[in-house]
This record gives sequence, structure tokens and C-alpha cells, in this order.
Amino acid sequence: HYELYPHEQHVEKEILVKLKQILVHANAESVLSDTSLVPFDPGELQRMLDLVSNIQGSPSIQSPTSACALQDPAFTSHHVMHTQFLNFCGQVGARLDADKSVYSKEVATKQPISVFLGLLDFALFGAPAAHLRGAQRIWVDKTINGSRWKKYISGLNNEWGGFTIYSTVMLAVDISFLSVPGVDTANLYSQSGPTLAIYASIITSTSALIVSVLLAAKIRGNEVDSVEGGARYMESMTRSVFGMEGLAVMFSLPYALLIWG
Repeated sequence: HYELYPHEQHVEKEILVKLKQILVHANAESVLSDTSLVPFDPGELQRMLDLVSNIQGSPSIQSPTSACALQDPAFTSHHVMHTQFLNFCGQVGARLDADKSVYSKEVATKQPISVFLGLLDFALFGAPAAHLRGAQRIWVDKTINGSRWKKYISGLNNEWGGFTIYSTVMLAVDISFLSVPGVDTANLYSQSGPTLAIYASIITSTSALIVSVLLAAKIRGNEVDSVEGGARYMESMTRSVFGMEGLAVMFSLPYALLIWG
């Protein structure tokens, strides 16, 4: 209510003290736990804590005209309460880790994969299963933790960016080999085994480069790096024919193609 109607409102000091205590606990949890429920990174939490501390020490906080001073802690409290609601805070079955479900005792990352993914996982050097487990730890109960999602997307972008560099280097090496006199012949049927292997490496390296660029462009184009865009993207992918396994295979293609090259 204070967030939408900050004018002519008064805030009790006890509310700011409680909000500050929550932020201090959240800051410590985000630093000490790998499965923290806090949807903000430590830097954001520290800025929120500084903001609440400045407002708490401001003499104009009790003034009816301090609408902006009231709106900021109200906005922070809204996000804190929403996070507590999603994680069933205070209930018997409350979520204690970000990768655990509140509706099932089964751990998604320990569920067996399908035969289809098992065959592809063998052909793609185990990358699909690894990406599947990573996505299952992020997409829990059809919700996304903001801080964990940003780290996940940042890791994918860095991984694909590295693959584009490796693919470019592989292409340069392969083409330099073909430029050696006597390696490549005009007759297609008289090509040697190493020459055919170089051609196969060129195809797979080029494919890895193209797929990496397309995946990175898809992430940026659909605003998947944001929490709202990420939730929409994960929801659409899990409703597809192949579901989460199809997403895992798609994300693993750059790595697998580069290894094959």
C-alpha cells in the first residue's frame, strides 16, 4: 500500500528496523549459501541496506511530504514479502534451498533421464545431461530465483562466447592445413583420410560457431536475461514436445560440435 500511495503516510521505526534485519540476514545467506533463496546478489542487497540505513537516520522520514523516502523501503519490502510467499515462509513445508520443490519430495536433478536423451548424451559427450541438471536447479516449481538466473544466463553467455573463439581458431588451423601443397587434391574420390578429417572438422567448427551465435542472439532478442523474460522462455520451452530435455540438447550443441571438430 505504501508503495502505490506514499503520500500522507507515516512509517514506524520498527518497520524499518525489521526490514534492515531481514536485509542483513539475506546478505549473509547469499554469501554463505550456494542455494540461497534471496533473489538479489550481495551487491544489490548492500545497496538496499545502505538505502534503508540512510532513510532510517533521516529526520524527515516521519514527514507526510517524504513520499520518495517511503516509496523505496516499501518497494523493497514488497519484493521481500513476495519471496517469502513463494517459498512458504513460516509454514511446515517451507522451501529451505532454492533448488528444492515445496510440492514434491522428489529431487528433480536425481530423476532418471529418458532413453532418447541418454542416446544423445552419449553422442554429445555428456553435455545434455549436465545442462538438464543445471536447468532443473534453476527452474523449480515454475519459478525463477532472480540472482541464480542471472548467474546461469551469464555463465551460458560466457560459455558460448568462449566457444566462438575456439571455433574461429579451429577454422583457421584447418584452413591453414588445407593450404599446404599436396594435402588437398582436385579429385574428390582420391582424398586422403586426414584431408577428409579436416573437412569434417571445418563443418563441425563452423556449425559450433553458428549455433553459439544464434543461441546468444536468441537470449538477447527475447530478453531472456531478465527474470520475467526468463520465466516466459522457460515456460514456453517446458511446454514444447521435448520439454526440458530439448532445451538441454540445444544448449549443449556448441560444446559437442566443437569436441567433434
